[in-house]
Amino acid sequence: MKKGEKRIMAKKPKLSKDFEIKCNRIIHGASVAAGGVGEATAQFQLADDAIITPIHIGMITALAKVFDRDITKDMVFSVLKGAEMPFIGRAVSQFLLGWIPVLGKMNNGATASAFTETIGWMSVAQFYDEWLRDGHTPDERPNSFS
Repeated sequence: MKKGEKRIMAKKPKLSKDFEIKCNRIIHGASVAAGGVGEATAQFQLADDAIITPIHIGMITALAKVFDRDITKDMVFSVLKGAEMPFIGRAVSQFLLGWIPVLGKMNNGATASAFTETIGWMSVAQFYDEWLRDGHTPDERPNSFS
């Protein structure tokens, strides 16, 4: 990062109530599922990725549909690739604590859930920004709402 340059962090966009309700349901549902998988597979290093990755793919695809976006498999994987730093942190934390019976389960479930929330809200910010750039207004309802 250059001197004087600000780091831009993904943050939850200000959405209309309809958008927020739909996005919350999708993201929180996926986070609960990922957290459960993380807890159940805590003692098996990185074994949960085979189950959590399809949860993330489903979540991103569902969020794209909320904003009337057609999304390809390549687009989904580029979103997941863009979130690789939290993935690396999650892998390190699982490696260090995953083998400890109670602490490992709690840690792995919490990090899987938090990672899923982060990916979800990053996706929403991107899709909402594209929605607005396409000329839609914040109060406009997409076709997916009918």
